[in-house]
Amino acid sequence: MAGTTTRWRALIARLPEFRWNPGAAWLLCPPVTLDAVQQAMERDTDIAAIILEPTGAHYGQLPFDVVAYLSGLRDLCDRHGVVLIFDEVVTGFRASPGGAQVRFGISPDLTTMAKIVAGALPGGAVGGKSEIVDMIAQRGDPDWDNTQRVYHPGTFNGNPLSAVAGATCLELIAAEPINQRADAMAARLKTGLNDVFSRMEVSGHAYGIASMIHYTLAEGDFDREFGPEVNRRIKSAAATPAVTAIKRGLQNRGIDIMGRDALLVSATHVEADIDQTLAAFEATLAQVRDEGLF
Repeated sequence: MAGTTTRWRALIARLPEFRWNPGAAWLLCPPVTLDAVQQAMERDTDIAAIILEPTGAHYGQLPFDVVAYLSGLRDLCDRHGVVLIFDEVVTGFRASPGGAQVRFGISPDLTTMAKIVAGALPGGAVGGKSEIVDMIAQRGDPDWDNTQRVYHPGTFNGNPLSAVAGATCLELIAAEPINQRADAMAARLKTGLNDVFSRMEVSGHAYGIASMIHYTLAEGDFDREFGPEVNRRIKSAAATPAVTAIKRGLQNRGIDIMGRDALLVSATHVEADIDQTLAAFEATLAQVRDEGLF
């Protein structure tokens, strides 16, 4: 959450779970906790905006009940006059052709986008309600254009190469079943990973939304279990030598995943790619188990 208040220190004292950045005046709320957000809004009227990834941190690594939580945030922001911003840099055009906001039917006031929106070239975009976005638009009125308009300089603004690549990419997403193909391969991967965990009797679970798949060595079903305790279990399981060994073992078998525990699936992946990944994962788990890392 961001704002211009000078009373953050007193607010922080009342909300000890929050973290304060004295240089930028922002609050970091505990995840998946609407009560904490509500307390902050009720205790301070100078909160300008809330920004979050709409599927949870790290494109859903730390899951929550998306519809319930985002609906709650939307209601709180409407009641308190706070701008709701979705960071859809990853989820935009991946959670659905219209991003997480279309998939779950909850509209923010502003959306940040990159990656797919620029066709994988350097570039980003901000979209949102006209009353906010039009603050940067020139109107042909010298007073507005020179003294009131929000100035938006940028070295790469309007970069034609990124613009063409992005427009082409979005046209393909709109015209072809790209999301459906990626989602189908991701579902095959997620099911297969969970079968491997079960068959090998190794504690772990694969979960995720659309084509954004994560795995954890924590026990549970994280497509259905949410809350701070779940997040603590996932984070604790991620900070282990076994996860590093799995990453290395997969690379040695020709599979490179995102970070240490994320698998982003694309429409170019086919069943053979998924099956190769599953075979490599099973062999790697066996090796890591033989090494005594879990």
